[in-house]
Amino acid sequence: MSTTGKALEDFGISVLDAGGKVRDQSDLMNDIAGKYAEFGTQTERVDFLTNVFGKSGSQLIDVFDTLAKEGGIDQVKGKVESLGLVLDPNQYEDFQRN
Repeated sequence: MSTTGKALEDFGISVLDAGGKVRDQSDLMNDIAGKYAEFGTQTERVDFLTNVFGKSGSQLIDVFDTLAKEGGIDQVKGKVESLGLVLDPNQYEDFQRN
């Protein structure tokens, strides 16, 4: 399992559906935003994003603040993709094999 996948699982976010396939990216991002919103301090939120996305996680604070407040993935999906932080199903499966 990839580092990102393992981190998500550690936070109670399932990356795979019941059939063993990578879940829809929008659903995953909404779950990540929901978990993000549960943390009480900005430090906890940055730690969470860094655990999930690595060093780049801190660049996503504004994205997840917006997503947590607005609840709309469509508003922030473009920014996440532009940073190259989208969990591609093929990449995930490649990481699992290695």
